[in-house]
Amino acid sequence: MLRIAVAIYAALGFLACSSATSPRKVTVALSGAPYGIAVSPSGVAYVTLAGAGMLARADLPATSFSPVAVVGSAPTAVTFNASGTRAYVTNQFSRTVSVLDPASNTVLHVIPVTGDPFGVRVAPGDSVLWVTTNSDSVYALRLGTDSVVAVFPTGSASNGVVLADTFAYVSTLSSGTVIEINTRSYTVSRVFNVGGTPQELVLSPDGAVLYIANERGAVQFWDLATGTSAGLVVLPGGGASGSRAIPPTAACTCLRATSAALYMKSIPSLGPSYERSRPMARHAASRSTPWDPSRS
Repeated sequence: MLRIAVAIYAALGFLACSSATSPRKVTVALSGAPYGIAVSPSGVAYVTLAGAGMLARADLPATSFSPVAVVGSAPTAVTFNASGTRAYVTNQFSRTVSVLDPASNTVLHVIPVTGDPFGVRVAPGDSVLWVTTNSDSVYALRLGTDSVVAVFPTGSASNGVVLADTFAYVSTLSSGTVIEINTRSYTVSRVFNVGGTPQELVLSPDGAVLYIANERGAVQFWDLATGTSAGLVVLPGGGASGSRAIPPTAACTCLRATSAALYMKSIPSLGPSYERSRPMARHAASRSTPWDPSRS
């Protein structure tokens, strides 16, 4: 049974999905403006409390959250390294990234960055951290030394970032583009003109399709072999602010929308057939929707 945690600004929704048409939902109220969420391989769920400058934690499958760590001002995104032994939190108004040890919920280190950081991902190998900012750039930082490995101008505020193998993909808020960066040569490979306001990104498990949550009201599917659009799903009632892919063994993929509705989409084999859409919640603006890898 797959568990998906959804941060919806005023509460957390948990979905247990065995199919796209039979989800079960549990809602947990949280104060402090929950915003970003990440789940480690062992089932540790961290939620950023943007209004409180803290992280809340639950150990799935339990859904009881407690504030456990003070981070910076307006913490936004959170991510884990591959083993789940470190967590990284972007603090927008502190212009820092906090490094935490989930074993003790303690802040080990603070990395200063240029601009207000937003998105954060750890590259394969756990040695480089990618951070998007409103300084119209995306940064690759060497973990351990905090040195800048590379910086790429993005034309407008960079937002979503996703990594796979030897490429990084970065969305730009007002330029309507997604930038493909070769992470071996640290050069820009391609720029996709996707239009609208692209936000968060996710790759299909085989790395062939890029999913783009676009604030114009759709989730786009981008064929990376050809560098062209492979279609889109229009979300009724609002613009998409983010998405997460579900492992191929699951029957559903989860998409979120700023209209406060969470939409479930059946995507057989992640192919061209996007069959069903179902609104799941309408309580507040939904934000982050990671799946729990410990229960996939």
